[in-house]
Amino acid sequence: MPASFNEEGIAIKANRVLSDLDRAYMAINYPRDEPDSDPVASQWTAEHALTVAGVPAATKKIILDFWRKGLYSKVRDTFSIWNSAMQSLNNPPANKDEDTTISDIKLVLDIYNDVLSPVTVGAE
Repeated sequence: MPASFNEEGIAIKANRVLSDLDRAYMAINYPRDEPDSDPVASQWTAEHALTVAGVPAATKKIILDFWRKGLYSKVRDTFSIWNSAMQSLNNPPANKDEDTTISDIKLVLDIYNDVLSPVTVGAE
C-alpha cells in the first residue's frame, strides 16, 4: 500500500505469506464439514483454528457446539463478538473523549447473549 493511502504516510509492503493466525481466521470464518485431504490443510480443524486464535475454553466449547450442529453463522457471530471484545480490551482509547472501556464491553456481552439466546448450547 503506498504511503499516500493512509494518514500516517507509511508505505506497507505486500505480504504474500499467510500466518497461522490468518489461516485460523479463514478456517473459522469459512468452516468445512470435513477436513481437507491435503496434509497441511487437514490440520486446520475447528479445534486447532480456535486454539491458534487464542479462544478460551468456555467460548471454544460454545463455538464447537455450533460447529458440530452445522450452525456456521453462529460460529462466525460468536467468534466475531469474542474477537471484538478482545480488541476492546487490548486497544484502550487513544484519548479520553473515546472512552470505550466498561460500557463497550457490556454492550459486546449483551450482543453475545443475544446471539446465543436463540440456540440451546450443548443440547442434542
